[in-house]
Formats: sequence, structure tokens, C-alpha cells
Amino acid sequence: GYYSELLDLVRADGVTEAGELVELAGGRPAGVNAARAALARNNPRWAARLARSLLYLNKDDAEAKSLWQDSLLAIAAETKSVNERNYALTEVAESRGI
Repeated sequence: GYYSELLDLVRADGVTEAGELVELAGGRPAGVNAARAALARNNPRWAARLARSLLYLNKDDAEAKSLWQDSLLAIAAETKSVNERNYALTEVAESRGI
């Protein structure tokens, strides 16, 4: 099969990786703050990655869910890719139960 990065083949599962990333950020409060800061400095892709990691650890985390949605909306607003915009907006709608 085709792969572009060796780490794509050997990475840990998403939940384990999310736990490590959140721990690296300093725990949940620091992870939330880092996602907010990423959004504030116009880096919604990193904010989305952090928010998604928080949601892997607790799918009911309302603050992480809001950050996830805000990040995806920002990505949709800036992208030139119709597919990326569609996926981002669809994910927001689904996470809102629409």
C-alpha cells in the first residue's frame, strides 16, 4: 500500500495518542487553553487537533466540543478546497445533532 510517512504505519491508536498529546500539553485545562490560543492566533488546524484529542478522552466534554466546532468552522471559512469545507461543515452539523 501507499503511505507518505512511516509514522502513519507505526503510530499508536487515536485514544492513546490523544492521551499523550493532552499530557504533553499539561493536562485537560492546559489543552483547552492551548486550543483557544491556537484559534486566537489563527491556527484552527492545530486547535482542531487539540480539541479532537480532548474529545477522544471524553466525548461529553462540552468545552472541547465547542472548540472542535469553532475550529472546523474556521477551517471551512479559510480553505479553498470544496471537499475540505464540506467535510468540516458536515462534521460541525453532525456534532450539533443537525
